[in-house]
Amino acid sequence: MDENQKQSLLRAIAISSGISLTPGHAQQYQELSASFSALESFKSHPSSIAACISLISSEVHLYDNQNAGGLNCNGINRYVDVTVSTKLYGLSVLQAFLKKGYASLNESDRLSLRNSVLTAARQLVIYSSNRNENDSSDSASQSNLRILSMKLAAFLSDVA
Repeated sequence: MDENQKQSLLRAIAISSGISLTPGHAQQYQELSASFSALESFKSHPSSIAACISLISSEVHLYDNQNAGGLNCNGINRYVDVTVSTKLYGLSVLQAFLKKGYASLNESDRLSLRNSVLTAARQLVIYSSNRNENDSSDSASQSNLRILSMKLAAFLSDVA
């Protein structure tokens, strides 16, 4: 997946998660619909599993709002953190794959998948502890982190 494809995916994840890319701008139905369609079509792409392994293994995911017409003025952040939402999406795609295609993987691919999820779990511990020290996160962010933690734990128990 090249950087443009990744940014398109991160944008779709942000919009479908309800993350505001432009303050004061409510997501339109067409934007939401296009985002959900993009995410659904991504799931059937031949390299979606490898891309999801990469997504959950990455430490942080920042959507570059500048490239999508976002402004870097008046306090609007150029980069929007979509780490938790991206990892949740990646895990949901991988969990669907577990039910259909995990048994067909060879042992080295299974090990790679398990290691990626363990890496994501370790990063979550670091990410959440850094947020707790440096940020007074709102309850929605804490709730998303708890959901991601539970998904990671469920995934690990499924592949154990």
